[in-house]
Amino acid sequence: MQLDGNRGRPRDWLFLAIAYHHLGHADDARKWLDKANRWFQESPKPDQAEKIAFIERLELLLLRREAQMLLPAAKPGTGM
Repeated sequence: MQLDGNRGRPRDWLFLAIAYHHLGHADDARKWLDKANRWFQESPKPDQAEKIAFIERLELLLLRREAQMLLPAAKPGTGM
């Protein structure tokens, strides 16, 4: 991420979410998963002009699914 100006990419954020989960840092894990989820909501869909290679998108979807399985959805009104 430092090489990318500390912005990182969705793959980085998902790996960080998983790693922080395994370290027991739930708040940090949730922060990175939320960032990745925002990217998925805002990213161009495969049929749009700015396409992401199919295999890369598949990898990201699988990583996101793994992170989401590890980090249950926040309970409404709790922020957690």
